[in-house]
Amino acid sequence: MRIGSWIKEKIKKIIDPKYGYYNFLKTVNTQGNFLDVGCGSICSYIRSVLPDINYVALDIIAYNPSLHDAVNKYIQSTPEHFVETIENMEGYYDTVFSSHNLEHCNDRAKTVVAMAKALKNNGKMYLAFPSERSISFPARKGTLNYYDDKTHQSKPPNIEEIVKILEKNNMTIIYKNAGYKPIVRYFIGLVFEPLSIITKKNNKYGTWAYWGFEAVIWAIKNMDSKKNIA
Repeated sequence: MRIGSWIKEKIKKIIDPKYGYYNFLKTVNTQGNFLDVGCGSICSYIRSVLPDINYVALDIIAYNPSLHDAVNKYIQSTPEHFVETIENMEGYYDTVFSSHNLEHCNDRAKTVVAMAKALKNNGKMYLAFPSERSISFPARKGTLNYYDDKTHQSKPPNIEEIVKILEKNNMTIIYKNAGYKPIVRYFIGLVFEPLSIITKKNNKYGTWAYWGFEAVIWAIKNMDSKKNIA
């Protein structure tokens, strides 16, 4: 490994949240089947972390066709057929990844069930979505208050309801946090918060961590032992 790459990797380990998506990606089967539910614009990043994964991306909008060059297969669905599309993938994936998609779904419960069923035994799942507390956060460009994003459905997902659905579908919760505030990014956000307020209320690096905007869940299918972390 080159010195520059080694330094970047060390910095990532310090800055990236312990239970953020980068560290989750480092735990998955790198040769397995990977389903990204509601992929948005993250495809190229995931491919850079997992160059050999069989990467299937599912979304309702083709945000940028060039991003889809990073995936093995891109599936474009509709809001009405989104759950059905996932249901047709039962038992195929080693990893299901869904970052800030659930709050856009017409039927959250069925989406979560379908994602759980899409996993193989011992398959891993990562879920992130806006915290329920975000309905009281100040408005920011880039979304800090839940209702800043007009495509968000109803209220934020309830993490305990999502956990119950997962557990009923043979999933063991490895980690859950209703308002994740990773320590390094929290303090970066604290430093930049005054600037975020005065510069047209734009989110800055660390803003989400400072406020605890994200709810995060890591889970595994049919794990022998349970370990819940609040």
